[in-house]
Amino acid sequence: MALAIALSAVTSIAHAQTATTPGVTPETGKWRYTETASALDGAKSRIATLTAETQVANILGRMEAPTLGLTCDKNGLGVVMSWPDFVGEAGFLTLPVKWKIDDGKVYKTGWFPGTTSVTLMGPGAQGWIRQVKDAKTLVVAVPDRHGGQEATFDLTGIEAIGPRFSEVSCGGGAGAR
Repeated sequence: MALAIALSAVTSIAHAQTATTPGVTPETGKWRYTETASALDGAKSRIATLTAETQVANILGRMEAPTLGLTCDKNGLGVVMSWPDFVGEAGFLTLPVKWKIDDGKVYKTGWFPGTTSVTLMGPGAQGWIRQVKDAKTLVVAVPDRHGGQEATFDLTGIEAIGPRFSEVSCGGGAGAR
């Protein structure tokens, strides 16, 4: 009986933590959404992040999940994928990232590399968000030190999150960086 009560209490606590995780709602799936305002000038920033359902080997060979992020601030709109393995040196023009949504065709798009991330900015980010706005699953392959690992993201909730990220609401037009 005591074990049943303890298990019930743990289940209740876990359920309460899931239900009250900031920025996570049934409508937004596993996306974590935050909106802040600068104490200095009141400028608003929005960030939505989503952890992959699968893991890839990091630079040490340990398995770790990539993270997909949407950013919106006075500098504009961005899509950033944090990748656990070494991707490349900043300064490369673009890095060919392969991706597909649901059971659709495979796209190959040039993303800007960082050491352990790839990024789309401005119109490229807006076009990408428009393409995935009704998707359920995203599979990506990032060319990394391991030769290009794949990760899968459950995009459930993108239809609720996506509209919060547009060029107009993210600091000013197609030329925003």
